[in-house]
Amino acid sequence: MRGLRHLAALQSLLSNTSLPTVARSCAVAESSTQNSLQTTVTVVAPAFGFAAAAAARWYASDSGNFDPSMEARQKSSSSASTSLSTGDQSAESEDWLEDWAKLLEKNDVAAQAEFLHDTFGDSTQFDGPPLHELLNYNKKEEERARRRMFELQKQEQIRQARVRVVDEFGRSYGTGKRKTSIARVWLAAGTGDMSINGRSLNTYFPLFERRADVLDPFCTTNTLGLFDVRCTVKGGGNTGQAQAVRHGISKALQLFEPELRPALKAKGLLTRDSRIVERKKPGKAKARKSFQWVKR
Repeated sequence: MRGLRHLAALQSLLSNTSLPTVARSCAVAESSTQNSLQTTVTVVAPAFGFAAAAAARWYASDSGNFDPSMEARQKSSSSASTSLSTGDQSAESEDWLEDWAKLLEKNDVAAQAEFLHDTFGDSTQFDGPPLHELLNYNKKEEERARRRMFELQKQEQIRQARVRVVDEFGRSYGTGKRKTSIARVWLAAGTGDMSINGRSLNTYFPLFERRADVLDPFCTTNTLGLFDVRCTVKGGGNTGQAQAVRHGISKALQLFEPELRPALKAKGLLTRDSRIVERKKPGKAKARKSFQWVKR
């Protein structure tokens, strides 16, 4: 019954308690007799891992007595640790975590208990991960998480470095391409006026689908009617020219207002569509099509 009560108390500390704290709790709670200590170690091992049970055996020791001077040693160790620099602390943290990962791979209980005692001493609190993270530590996962964090920080720095790019007339410029069409787009704040090769949008693209392609960047960013567009486009047909204008408007829009870039990028409007007509091959009717084969 004693061991079960202590196990319930330890389970309540699992989410926010460090490994030495739980180990010392095992040792202090069952320091009266060696038999009850063995009971607690047997019950704790499945719930907290063999490292916690080994630490319990270590902290209990043969005498089974709790050292009352622990608080003084804890204060002295904490005051000494505060004198370390931030860089030294991070380097030291990485070193002991690597050593701990190696011990977990070897599954050496005695070595784990000795390592915990040598690293944290008699302190009941330390600046480290909680118990459930320490027992489930995975070096590869930590490396992947560190790389992800580095990439996110780099992307944030790039985002903050983006600024508005306009000419002396307050216009931003973007070049759009699709198939064999090339569009040059100038965009400025205005009332929604749009001119394509000197003609209005409805006149140049009579089909509704092509007009929808041109206006897609404004609909995506909720800026319809807030900008004037002047563009010239050449090459290709109606579909290629409309989508080339869309590409140019998207690039000019993200230069005029960098905060609109995430929405445009998520929709894929800033990506150049590299698909073009495949060339005709010699001996073929088209790029892939063959002539009718006659046996005789």
